[in-house]
Amino acid sequence: MKKEVEREKPIAKKARNSPLISRLVSLIRSLTPVQKGDFKKYVKFWGGERVQKYVSLFDAVNEFISSDRDMETLMQHLLEQKKLGTRPGDLTQPASYLYGKILESMRSTPDEVPHLTRLNALMQDIVFLHSKNLFEDCLSLIEEAMQLAKTLDKPTYQLELLWWKGQLLGWKIGGEGVVGFADWKREQDMMLRHLADVTHLNAIATETQVFLRKRTPLPEALDEQFTQTLEKYEQGQLDPIPPRARLRALNFLSDAFDLKHTHNKSTSGGLVKKAMLERAVRIQGEAIQLFREHKAFAEQEQTLFSITVSNYINRCFRLSRFDLVEQLEAEMEGTRNELTRYQHLAYHHLLHYLAANELEEGRRYVEENHIAKGVEKHKHRMQENRYMALCFSIGQVYYVLDDFDRASDWFGKAAQMRTDIRPDLSVLCKTLELICLWEYGAFTRYVDLGSPVKNLRRLLHKARLDDDFVKKILVAVENVFRNPRSIHKDSFPKMMSDIKADMEKDQSKYLYALVFAWLEAKLNQTPVSKEILKFDHK
Repeated sequence: MKKEVEREKPIAKKARNSPLISRLVSLIRSLTPVQKGDFKKYVKFWGGERVQKYVSLFDAVNEFISSDRDMETLMQHLLEQKKLGTRPGDLTQPASYLYGKILESMRSTPDEVPHLTRLNALMQDIVFLHSKNLFEDCLSLIEEAMQLAKTLDKPTYQLELLWWKGQLLGWKIGGEGVVGFADWKREQDMMLRHLADVTHLNAIATETQVFLRKRTPLPEALDEQFTQTLEKYEQGQLDPIPPRARLRALNFLSDAFDLKHTHNKSTSGGLVKKAMLERAVRIQGEAIQLFREHKAFAEQEQTLFSITVSNYINRCFRLSRFDLVEQLEAEMEGTRNELTRYQHLAYHHLLHYLAANELEEGRRYVEENHIAKGVEKHKHRMQENRYMALCFSIGQVYYVLDDFDRASDWFGKAAQMRTDIRPDLSVLCKTLELICLWEYGAFTRYVDLGSPVKNLRRLLHKARLDDDFVKKILVAVENVFRNPRSIHKDSFPKMMSDIKADMEKDQSKYLYALVFAWLEAKLNQTPVSKEILKFDHK
């Protein structure tokens, strides 16, 4: 069925989402269906009609999230319902109260990490029992909590538990208390050293990630830390340390080797350069093995596990070690690992197909593995920037294959997300969605064929996202929309030359290669797939 796009009416001033509403959306989006159900049960204990307004706000936000509408129009949608309020300020108190109640309900309902849930419950019980002078019971729970904290490698919890244990030493009388104090002091000193190691490794690992994202070489001081940590790794000194510190050390080494691979200028046929990436993959593999060996630790460190897996897959693809990716995929078969499968494995598969220009293989991968269905199923549990990037990547596959119908769907999903997630990608997806809709014939009934671009330009200007480069791009797109047959005149090729010059000056502008390839395709009367090949080397 042919898509129809309504003519856009003059934009009226609409209420913007407040920071509090945006936080509420993020919190509700992150909840699993089970957790949402637990919350609805929990609210029954609040008391009668007094809470109906807060429940209505929860339902309204939850339904809006599920509807896939433009999140930036949520506040206007809530106000139009009248019963929740008629001014943005009317929602401030209910949103704040609801946010707190959701967090409260999550504290009292089981989570997907039972060990951590149990540990947090024990910490609360210890405080309560100590306040009631029930020291014997308190000490018993401290021992149980210490064992759990050790299993989960939670040094800050262990240090706090040691503090509570120290409070109870004065309660013990006689020699047993003196001996207990010596053991307690020794254990506390050891824990402080461990915490210092974790803090140090976490700091250098985080700093290295910043340089890795920027693709800039390690500074001298950090490079010295790399040399020292690598020496400890090769001598086996990292093997006996607790999993959290060891994991930080392994990720630090892997990231540093990746960065050295990027900046290596060896003339030995690329062998040294490749060896560095191989070491990055091997060390990252050891980090994944560490998660396998410490399952309780892994279950409550899903974010860290997710980052580790994503980096590992990325490096395997760059090294052409598809066998390692296949092994990981086979290991992650099943519903428990579905989120990781779609959030990371599918994403890097798509990047590989796009980089290799294997678009037909990319389309087959998406359709035969039901990637679209899986991404939509888990989108509310994914990081928003990753979901946006996935939508963009799937859209690219269809776009370059001239399947503008499906491409517009995926670019549209990314375009409707909050612009602050990734402003550059948001602007690009809004532009690509317009191009796809135009190719599909959605604007043929417009009196002014350039009005869709005008409306987008007005929207971007209002959001302060229209720099000079974007303005040039939109002018070129508008020229094609108005009269594609007249673009062979001198003015259009000159405009294209200016855009290309801007892209060559600023490599970040090559994000717009998809738009430029389409413009070139219109100018040369060729398919986008042919024009995009010119950008393979970028």
